[in-house]
Amino acid sequence: MNKGVALSKLGQHQEAIKKFNLAIKYKPGFAEAYLNKGESLKQLGQREKAIKNLS
Repeated sequence: MNKGVALSKLGQHQEAIKKFNLAIKYKPGFAEAYLNKGESLKQLGQREKAIKNLS
């Protein structure tokens, strides 16, 4: 999860999403991972996916 946040801050959103997906895989109820993934998706212009991810 921390690696995903760091990657996101560096603008490496695709790689960050991979880290957030791993966090979600191992801890499905981890709300912070969904939130961060949604923000990375938004930064990539994938607004609909971001909204769906946060729902």
